[in-house]
Amino acid sequence: MFRSFISLAILSLIIIIPISGQNLRSADDHNDRGLRYYETGDYDAAIQSFSRSIELSSRFDGGKAVMKSRLFPAPTEESMLRERINVIDPRTAIAYVNRGNAYFAKNEITLAVSDYDRAIAIAPGMAIAYVCRGSVWLLRPDLKRAMADFEKVIKLEPKSVKGYIGRAMTRLEIGDLNAALADFDKALEIEPKNAEVYFRRGDSFRLAEKPNLALADYERAIRLDPKMCGPYLGRGSLRMGRKDFEGAIRDYTETLRLDGRTAQAYKFRGYAYLYLGKEAEAQRDFDRAIRMAPRFRSEIDEAITLIKKK
Repeated sequence: MFRSFISLAILSLIIIIPISGQNLRSADDHNDRGLRYYETGDYDAAIQSFSRSIELSSRFDGGKAVMKSRLFPAPTEESMLRERINVIDPRTAIAYVNRGNAYFAKNEITLAVSDYDRAIAIAPGMAIAYVCRGSVWLLRPDLKRAMADFEKVIKLEPKSVKGYIGRAMTRLEIGDLNAALADFDKALEIEPKNAEVYFRRGDSFRLAEKPNLALADYERAIRLDPKMCGPYLGRGSLRMGRKDFEGAIRDYTETLRLDGRTAQAYKFRGYAYLYLGKEAEAQRDFDRAIRMAPRFRSEIDEAITLIKKK
């Protein structure tokens, strides 16, 4: 029941990228507007803004002229012919990644992958596009493709913390805990104060049934970044395992204070309320969780039956 979120909130792996440098000013404005919409959770408006940015910095026709960029390599002739994109500004790839992230947030996975593919076709040296696409494969899960994308990230940027986090999470899903921990350790060598790494490694320890190590990593992550919701969610699951339901509720409540879109926190807090006999509070949380993530319905129904039997 509580094997939750090694693949939860992969968006925490994903960077929303501001366009910078020399570009079309209006395209830059639409990209910036899309970022603001994204941060407020208005993904439809974000998609519209990123789409406009793409339109202003590229056109779809049979042309082959490409403006070269010092940031990203020019796309290959083959990819240009396949996508039929005539790039005016290679930073179009950034807008594609950002729009892909908005599609991802809406769970429109096919459209997200298509945008990541386009970004990679335009800018094959853009590591973050592989991070984003690898995150999708990890969620599906398509572990072979996820591993390939995160390996590519590390090849392009040997000090990419996100590349090592992604590869570690993939290795964990494969069942190779030792290799996953080695990747987390490498990420901490690069950025010793990266809260995301401690959070993800804490997840790994929790799933490996090493609760003390998990707790230490979650609490280190919280000290480093008190506004990151994931470690509270993880610590709440540890407290559930110890039957500290009041403590779990506090952690899930803090998770929701930080990010009210975290359906898992509503689901898990509902379980905690149910164990305490607070059925009305539990049902409200279950209803919220199911509205946000309908796929939880059967899991919640099964859990309610099990908990009530205890």
